[in-house]
Amino acid sequence: MVKVRKVKTEQEFMKCLFIRFMVFCQELQMDLRQEMDFRDPEATHFLVFIDEEPVGTCRYLEQWDYYLIGRLAVLPSFRKNGYGSQLLTAAVKSILRKDKNAKIELHAPVERIDFYKKFGFLPFGQTFLENDVQHIGMRYHHPKK
Repeated sequence: MVKVRKVKTEQEFMKCLFIRFMVFCQELQMDLRQEMDFRDPEATHFLVFIDEEPVGTCRYLEQWDYYLIGRLAVLPSFRKNGYGSQLLTAAVKSILRKDKNAKIELHAPVERIDFYKKFGFLPFGQTFLENDVQHIGMRYHHPKK
């Protein structure tokens, strides 16, 4: 059974860090000091579980006047099953429960733009280098009712 949960314990938070280490540091060769930043304690984190085994994570931060979703990672052997989609959806819904008119942004690797567009995010601004990968800012556009 697949479940997405907001992280509530230190043990669950450590599982987030392990997944991020495996994806960003081991697989993508990011520097550990860039990945494990000082913002984690203030972030809201999520885990996706398959039968209580954590396989993916993401977080969001409250910025000055918007929310920033990031650190979306799914372990390689569990990709292409919609778990990243479930994490992103859970983060957006959590933010909108707090503030139905919230400004939500993320930094997407340019090759992942189409993935985020499916969830209502549209690119803005210029591309930029983040951890040696070309990214672009994307902003959530609330569906019209």
